[in-house]
Amino acid sequence: MLGFEKSEDLLQGLLVHLAFYQYHLRPQRQQMLLITQLCVNLVYDLGLDDLRGFRRGLQKEGPQSGVDICNRATEARLLLGAYYLAAVYTNKLKKRSIMPHTKKMTHAAVWLAEQQQYPTDGLIQHLVATQELSRRIHDTFSYDSLDNAEPSAEAITFAIVKSFFQEVDRLEKVVPSYYKNNGTLERPHPTPEIGNADTTKVTLAMEFPAMRAMAQEATLYELFWTTANSSQAISPTRANLLWESIQSYKSFVSGLTKYDNDEAFYLTFATFSKLCSVLAWLAKLVDFALESPPDSQDWRGTAGAATIISHPCEFMIQADTELPHLLRLTQHKLNAMAKGIVNRSSEPDCMTTFSILVGSVLSGFDKRMGQVNGSLNGSCAAAPVTAEGVIPDFHVGQSVSPAQAPLP
Repeated sequence: MLGFEKSEDLLQGLLVHLAFYQYHLRPQRQQMLLITQLCVNLVYDLGLDDLRGFRRGLQKEGPQSGVDICNRATEARLLLGAYYLAAVYTNKLKKRSIMPHTKKMTHAAVWLAEQQQYPTDGLIQHLVATQELSRRIHDTFSYDSLDNAEPSAEAITFAIVKSFFQEVDRLEKVVPSYYKNNGTLERPHPTPEIGNADTTKVTLAMEFPAMRAMAQEATLYELFWTTANSSQAISPTRANLLWESIQSYKSFVSGLTKYDNDEAFYLTFATFSKLCSVLAWLAKLVDFALESPPDSQDWRGTAGAATIISHPCEFMIQADTELPHLLRLTQHKLNAMAKGIVNRSSEPDCMTTFSILVGSVLSGFDKRMGQVNGSLNGSCAAAPVTAEGVIPDFHVGQSVSPAQAPLP
């Protein structure tokens, strides 16, 4: 870069570096956004955003010879790879998009899947589609600038979230099963030229619960749930979405724990960035459920404690023990993976850093639960109330099925 070099090889190297950035991550000195910007700028400098000949019916404008097709396929992968990683990193950092999605990218992804030079060529269009939807979810709710977001009525927010759920379901249905399964990706019908020699670990199955959780993040912010009934601590509709968000967290974390440690080393930063997001959402959920009433500075040990313990969201967190268990399994996995990393720095390696993050969330979770339970001094709190009445008595630590969750 200092020698004014710009080439496809340089861009490819930066994309690989960025894809596995977790192994270069230094939390206090991270440069992920800077490198992402460099990749996007190289795409524009190399003219990869102006590729032609990918649309069906326009093959005459496209490459004709085998060499041309190979070169064009490489350019398409660079363009789509840069977009995918730019979307991943801006979502993680809660920034506005630095590389907008275009119809040309859609056509390039479809064309690349038709060429199928490598087993992963068919996977790219699905990865790009998931990130395009993730960017729309992020921008719709202005997660990058909530202070400037417009308040929204509960009915409107609920309709938007459900609309995103439908899009996620649609994307998930069109993905072939051999791309969704966690494991080794192989061509279902090997060709003599390619065969099954080229295999890749895929993480597409975890993209969908992560997207649902991103849409469900809107339930954590009051400005999206303005309602005429201000007497309710939380509406049944919002409580249901909060319950569904817990299930999304569990689905994502469960998918991560299913990987063998050796396989997990090949997971890209996209997966670990989503793990960080899930941890952040869970921490917000616990704070939201257990926050003190605004009109009381010292509510613990008083009647306010019994009121807050009956909060539907707090009840769901206490009653579901599977999520903390899955997070502990994740922490054990990260600790085991850390033993396989050669760290020449005085700072903790990446897996130890992620393990510390998981441990911090679990510690905060246990501490907050202990504070609330201790403040009751053995008294029995009222059961959570929903639109259909009082939920039967449950004990802390007892797992609850979705059928027993608050219903609208």
